[in-house]
Amino acid sequence: MHPEPLPANPRISVVMPLYNGAVYLAEALDSILGQTHAIDEIVVVDDGSTDEGPAITASYPKVRLITKEHSGFSPTLNRGLEETTGELITFLDHDDRWIPDKTERQLALLRQRPEIDAVFGRARQFRMTEQRCGREYEVPLEVTEGLCKVAGMFHRRAFDLAGGFGSLGGHDFIDWYTRAREVGLRLESLPEVVFERRQHFTNTGRIGREEQRRTYMTSLKAKLDRQRAAAAPNLPPTHPA
Repeated sequence: MHPEPLPANPRISVVMPLYNGAVYLAEALDSILGQTHAIDEIVVVDDGSTDEGPAITASYPKVRLITKEHSGFSPTLNRGLEETTGELITFLDHDDRWIPDKTERQLALLRQRPEIDAVFGRARQFRMTEQRCGREYEVPLEVTEGLCKVAGMFHRRAFDLAGGFGSLGGHDFIDWYTRAREVGLRLESLPEVVFERRQHFTNTGRIGREEQRRTYMTSLKAKLDRQRAAAAPNLPPTHPA
């Protein structure tokens, strides 16, 4: 059975998780509002920030701010998914920024190929020399494959089929991507850069490498357990150390 084609004007939602991200937040929001194809809904979910991030968000009349107690990255993303109403879902972290035609390019592919459940693109990385905004503080780095939530545009059905983020307690994309592949989601990637990833002094990747490693290993273990259970349903699952 072939998926239904997109409506003529599909509603596009953005989820932005926010936690003490005031420094680069305005630049991230401006990159959403500056898209060549307009976004219909911007939902920022604040995870108990103690800086000016919520106040900055509230100054944008087209942005809806959801506040909650601090509970971590995955619950924040999942709350955003619950709050959105679009047929298509996109994401942006508070310290990254989209290329202006990201939405336009990805929407064009999903219209052409209704069987695709999500489309990604490439990422251009750059490093900050100071903890402040300004192109003069940016050092260009390499372009990489952008297989991550920020590089993607997703049909809502992708989350209906694969579930939300971090079912194992992790905060990255690995577990969701693994489950998406297991349930047969069709994923595509554009050759163009669709977002710019900022490396700075408080990146999760800098301050949480050990947690990311544990998340990866837990996700891998869960995948092996699912494969093992499918091959021999009566055998007990293994457990991570």
